[in-house]
Amino acid sequence: SGRYTTKPLKDVQGVMANWQQSIAVVLPEIFTASAVALAVHEANYTYQLANRQAPQVKGEKLITQVKKTPYAGGQLVDHIFPGIAESTRKKVAHVIRDGIEQGQTTPQIVQRIKGTKKQNYAHGLLNQTRSAIDAEVKTARAHVSNSVYLDTWKALGFEYTKDVATLDGRTSKICAVNDGRVQKIGEGHQKPPYHRRCRTVQIGCDQGGEVDGVRPYV
Repeated sequence: SGRYTTKPLKDVQGVMANWQQSIAVVLPEIFTASAVALAVHEANYTYQLANRQAPQVKGEKLITQVKKTPYAGGQLVDHIFPGIAESTRKKVAHVIRDGIEQGQTTPQIVQRIKGTKKQNYAHGLLNQTRSAIDAEVKTARAHVSNSVYLDTWKALGFEYTKDVATLDGRTSKICAVNDGRVQKIGEGHQKPPYHRRCRTVQIGCDQGGEVDGVRPYV
């Protein structure tokens, strides 16, 4: 019934609470530190490509701005990990309750949570959580990069951007359609990521979409 009254049940509750805490608190701290470094790197690298001396880039200020901007359908960086943590905690609790209700043994319930070695733990709840974290982190890092790119292109004097998608067998329909799209920087301007695991980036261009250099391809 959800009451953790015995020592074994309290131990389970403690494990779940620590697990949720590690996802909701520790991961955001690690991500923020890496995002600050990423923002500084992306800005400096773009200036180098343009043969311009990069100004002093304040990564913490950039990340504060990035966190206020929604992406990929309205997601916010600060909401990623708490959402995953709460969802995972509920799923684990449901698996335990369901397993007990169905008369499963402890090892059987553990297998549902952890997965099996025979299947390389791919079907376990833990792996689903890892996959969700992986997808969200990659999408959030793309958001950080593209936000910094846009600020840098504006600082370099560009008035337009061009979408450059990674074109291969995994390209999404929205990115395939947007590839080559030219937009004027300002109100109504859209930027990647357009979806989870989005690999599209934007580069500065003129009104006709012309850019310096040669586009790489896969």
